[in-house]
Amino acid sequence: LYIKPKSMQGPVMVQAFIGQFAALSALYLIGTDSPAFVITLLTGLICFLAARHFFDTFDEPYARMLSYIWGFFGAAIGWLLGHWLLFYTVIAQPTLLLSTIGYGLAVLYYLDHTDRLSKGVRKQFMFVMIAIVIVVLAFSDWGDKAL
Repeated sequence: LYIKPKSMQGPVMVQAFIGQFAALSALYLIGTDSPAFVITLLTGLICFLAARHFFDTFDEPYARMLSYIWGFFGAAIGWLLGHWLLFYTVIAQPTLLLSTIGYGLAVLYYLDHTDRLSKGVRKQFMFVMIAIVIVVLAFSDWGDKAL
């Protein structure tokens, strides 16, 4: 409730991140028995809406296109990983991956938009995002998990 009435870039970024994380968490906790196309469609919609909310505070001429791309990427991840839905306590693997990648890309976009993105910072963020994705995917128990 504290960040909702805020309209500056920082709080809106946090709103988009929390909204995407909470919606994806709820979707994968409640919709585990749903058909794959429903999970795919809703994951894409959630990612699209979070991206639109994020880009609303920036003067980005391609906000709609970037939101569609993020929604498509989210739907693709949801479809692919929805077939082997794994949970880390209560967080589903697609939620973890989309939140990590989304947060990293959002921070990179923000830093680039405010002219504070250096090559070193970009390399650090990319390394951390790739490392998290590799660790999550490589150390997952994939055996016998198909829906």
